[in-house]
Order: sequence, then structure tokens, then C-alpha cells
Amino acid sequence: MSSGTSKASSKKNRRKSSLESIGNDDSKSKDKDKKNTKAMAKNKTPGGEATPETTSGGRNPPLSPSTADSSVSQPRLKYAAHKFVWDHGGSIVKVTGTFDNWEKPLVLTQSPDNQDHFEITVDLDRSQKILFKFVVDGQWRCADELPTEYDSAGNQNNVLPPTVT
Repeated sequence: MSSGTSKASSKKNRRKSSLESIGNDDSKSKDKDKKNTKAMAKNKTPGGEATPETTSGGRNPPLSPSTADSSVSQPRLKYAAHKFVWDHGGSIVKVTGTFDNWEKPLVLTQSPDNQDHFEITVDLDRSQKILFKFVVDGQWRCADELPTEYDSAGNQNNVLPPTVT
């Protein structure tokens, strides 16, 4: 029986040792999560870089993917303010494009001095080409005075070429 008891005791010790090592890894992970949470609370990435929200100067937040996960190698995003302007009237004017994956149109503000003038300033990742279109009173429209190009589906869109590399 003593050999049976020693086998059971040996299994318990191995299981306990295994659980302790898992617990140690878990505590390291919890420490890392705490650091990441504190960094995010200060609007900084875990690596200490300012997030675009801390550099937007009170404008609308950036509308491109975040680089908050410093463990994944990603290209640096280059944010810059861009003013979308529509000078062709309408009641409700919105803008959408690749900067928001064509899913969340932003409403432009109408000028009190000129009923045909609408605008909004947004921080965008200008390291890549941005396609966009205005939605004026529910109708998709391009601004004729801005550059355009056709997408792979044959739709004509306004385009902002990359300005920051």
C-alpha cells in the first residue's frame, strides 16, 4: 500500500506544481493587463505613445484602426485634420467613405452665413488613399470640384490621395 500511497502523493505533487506554474503565468498576465489598463486610461499605448485621441485637439476622433496593441507589428498611422466641404446646398449633408468603412456617415454642419455651405473637420489616417462620397438629402453625390476615381465595383467616388508617408 505504501507504493500506492506514494504514487498518489506523487500525482498530487505534480498536479500542485503544474497548477502553481499556471498561477504564476496567470499573475504575470494580470500584471500586464493592469499596466495596459493604466496606459489606456492615460490615453497612451502600452509602449507610452500618445494615442490619436490625445492629439486631436478637440476635433472628432480619428476614424481609422487603432495601434493600441503594441505587441502586433503594424505600420504607424499618420493622422491629420481634413475638412470635408460641400458647397452645393441641400438640407442634410453627410460624408462617408473608406475612413469609416462606408458604415457611419458623419453629418456636416451648415454655415449660418451661406445655406449652400456645409463642412466638418475630421482626423484621418492620411498615409493611405481615402475614397469618400457625400450623401445629400439621401442621394449619393460626388463633389465635382474634387478629384474622383472609380472603385472596383464601377462606382465614382471622390478621392484623397495619401499625403503622409
